[in-house]
Parts: sequence; structure tokens; C-alpha cells
Amino acid sequence: MGTRAPRGGRQAATETSCEMRRILATIIVFLLLGAAISVAVAWGCALWSPAAADVHFFGDDHPATDWVARHVPAGWRVSNGNDRLIVLQTTLRGIGLQGLVLGLRRENSSDMVWPPERTLDVRRCGWPAFAFEGDLTTDTIAQVPNQELDAVWNGCVPAPAFLHPRANPAGSSRAPRALPLRPISLGLALNTLFYTAACWTLLRGPSTLRRQRRQRHGLCLKCGYPVRGLVNCPECGGAVSSGGPP
Repeated sequence: MGTRAPRGGRQAATETSCEMRRILATIIVFLLLGAAISVAVAWGCALWSPAAADVHFFGDDHPATDWVARHVPAGWRVSNGNDRLIVLQTTLRGIGLQGLVLGLRRENSSDMVWPPERTLDVRRCGWPAFAFEGDLTTDTIAQVPNQELDAVWNGCVPAPAFLHPRANPAGSSRAPRALPLRPISLGLALNTLFYTAACWTLLRGPSTLRRQRRQRHGLCLKCGYPVRGLVNCPECGGAVSSGGPP
């Protein structure tokens, strides 16, 4: 006839299982909170980050070239100038925000004609790492200076007016601020871990320090009553941690 496990052993195993489930649920909640904050911060940067604009020419070996190349529509290419320089009309730089506006030309067309046929406006946002990106193509600004731009949005949506997005600086893209929707996997993961750690430190750090202090001084972890040498706390009835001081 089999022997039954001691009641105390079964109770300890049950308490351990419940504790593990509680820890797992807490981790999941904090990860979700970190992900939500990462999205909110990225979109906040896209909408309201102060930005500056300038004009550049950079070579094919510039780090931004590969990033921009992923957004060039099929059948189009970036307009090239002399000495393998890519014509970059404007850059948009801000806290957690980057935008590039380049001229596009059909693959079978010449580079000698200016302005380009269309423009490509690529944007990414997020802090401390870029977490979302998107782009839009429009009629060339120089060709339609006083008309509403016919924009084709890809991986982003125009910012809703009720959110009062900040206007782009003079000399940059005429296209409005947008909410990039396409996630950048590595950046989103890093930001999520960053904000998860920050939330854990702010929300759970004080209670963790308090538990450690009580354990060092032989106090009940729940209520702070002296329980040195006891099995259960006489004040709240809680079990005394076995890791406490003798």
C-alpha cells in the first residue's frame, strides 16, 4: 500500500507552485506594460518631438543608404548626382525621430533632369532606440508648390489632427507628421526591456528593498513584527521565511 505524502510537503509544493505562477504573471504584466510604454513614447516622439531640418549630399556608403533602400517602391530608384552622391533633399532630426526626404526617378529615366519625378519621405521613431518606421511617396514638391500633396502612405498613417502634432520645421517635408506602424524588431525589443526594467524598478523596487531589510532584521515580511526564532508571525499569522536570520 503506497504511502501518502506528508500534508506539510503537499502544502509547501502547492505554495511553491502558486508563487511561481504569481512571479510569471507579474513578469508578463510588466512586459506588456513596457511594450505599451515603448509604443506610446515612439508615437509621442513622432508627433511632438522638436525637430531640425537641413540639406545633405551623401555617398552610397552612408549608413542611411541601406535603410532608405528598403523603402524605395518597385520600379523606382533614388536619384543620383555626380561622383556617386545621392541627392538628399532634407533630413528631419529630433529626439527619438528621424526623417529622410529623397528624390525618386523611374528606373529607366535619366538623372540629368531636375526635379525628380517623386519624393520619398522615410521616417522612424522611438527612444532610446528606433522602434517603428514607415514611409510615404508624393509628387515632387518643386512641381506642385501650391497644391495638396497626393501622398501614398506605406507603413504609417497621418497623425490625427485632434492630437495637435507639431508642425515640421521650415525647409523640410511638406507632408504632415505621421505615426509609423511598421515595427523595427530589435529596437522595439530593446525599448520594451528598457521600459520594463524601469517600471519594475519604480513599482517593485521599494517593496523588494523593504522585504530584504525586514528579513535581515528578523521581522515578518508582511507586517514587520519581530519573528526571530518563530515559525509563524503572532501578529498576522504569516509563515516566517526560512531564509531569515536565526
